[in-house]
Amino acid sequence: MNGTRVFESLNAEWAVVCAEPGNTAAVLGWLRESGVHPEDSAVVGGLAEVLAELSHRDWARGRVHSDRWLRVLLERAAGEGAGALLAARVVVQAMLLPAAMRLTRRLIAGRDYDETGQVVLASLFRSCAAFRSGARAGPRRTC
Repeated sequence: MNGTRVFESLNAEWAVVCAEPGNTAAVLGWLRESGVHPEDSAVVGGLAEVLAELSHRDWARGRVHSDRWLRVLLERAAGEGAGALLAARVVVQAMLLPAAMRLTRRLIAGRDYDETGQVVLASLFRSCAAFRSGARAGPRRTC
């Protein structure tokens, strides 16, 4: 490994999340309920393919598309239980390569890459859990 263990481990764990029975159906169900989902004919496979199709459509349709499906998952992630964790995990995977790794490289400044990556990922998970639909800037009160 080349100093990216935290990201490699998360990608390996993603394979386990994708293999878990019911995860793909749950995510597709949330997207369908909100009117944002890839057509069934376009998605062959599981959760990784759903995420790949959403990403493909983001490139074709722009930020409005990604904002819509990410909002659906972030609203779920702000809840509690296994569904909230799954929704947050899908968002983190969607942001992993394009954003989290880039941010880690920008923040490293002589620090250990994996330790910096862990802080970035913890912040990303925390942001998912703290998401409030329509909220203005500032942390959500949890007590």
